[in-house]
Amino acid sequence: MDINYIIVAHERPLQLKRLINRLSSSHAHFYVHIDKKVDIKPFFEALSGCSNICLVDENDREVCRWGGIGIVLAVLVCMRHILQEGNNGPCVLLSVQDYPLVSNAQIEDFFESNQSKDFIDIQPFPISDWIDDGWYRLSQFHYQFGDKKYSTRVLPSLWDSAFYSKFVTNVITVAKLIVHGQIPFHILKRRDYSIVKTPCGGHGWWILSASTVRAVMSFLDQQPDYLLFFHRVHVPDEIIFQSIIRQIRPESELCSNKTYTNWQAGGASPKVFNENDFDELKNASGSFLFARKFSEQDDDKILDLLDEHLLMPEQVES
Repeated sequence: MDINYIIVAHERPLQLKRLINRLSSSHAHFYVHIDKKVDIKPFFEALSGCSNICLVDENDREVCRWGGIGIVLAVLVCMRHILQEGNNGPCVLLSVQDYPLVSNAQIEDFFESNQSKDFIDIQPFPISDWIDDGWYRLSQFHYQFGDKKYSTRVLPSLWDSAFYSKFVTNVITVAKLIVHGQIPFHILKRRDYSIVKTPCGGHGWWILSASTVRAVMSFLDQQPDYLLFFHRVHVPDEIIFQSIIRQIRPESELCSNKTYTNWQAGGASPKVFNENDFDELKNASGSFLFARKFSEQDDDKILDLLDEHLLMPEQVES
């Protein structure tokens, strides 16, 4: 059975190499997208000795900004490569800061036992953990000023009373967008999110069967306006796949994601693990296949510990 790893990266070429080497097997195929904003040469050099890698071509690379559509487009490019090559088996979405908690043999056994299932967190709107229960992500237009995190600016439609409740702020935002070369013509129209029939959200990391990936791509090919709508949604990778899959897949085949994260530190990003977190990750390895985030340059000892001690854990729960 093929295992198709989709990896999105914008930095850390050596950590990417370590991740791929750790996951490499005769069944593993890697589809790697490098953010178009960065120089791809260090990644070419780091991955030169690795096998079974499809590095997304320069013409297909997308600019990936936090909270923007770029990550969605990057993932879709990799999905198309998988389908074009005719690979079956699960498609696993990872970032360069993810790392497995179990051995390759354990991963393969898990997928053999769960071939018809998708592992993705899906929660219907409203989502209490999100600002405005998540609705502002859909109901307003989102623009990005630059590449920095949190550079997104929000604008309601001119037809929305919310535009006039903060009129001065919104006019200033419009002026700033124009100065930065973006004319927010979208606000001339009403923001209609009815195209998203079943709005759902969840963490952006998942494992989907090849048949589900095929169905998602078919859905978007048949409804191009659906993807176009998400170009102005905030953090669309946490909504678009969840909303489509909830619509096209039976709930009985949907399971929670298999990437462990620790959000207890608060903020918009999960905790970056270090060697002091080994016991926590060891416990998580009973239920999860992967974890995030890791930083090899800040603490590579935790990765060494995982390699040394978690090669043959107990069966991961489905």
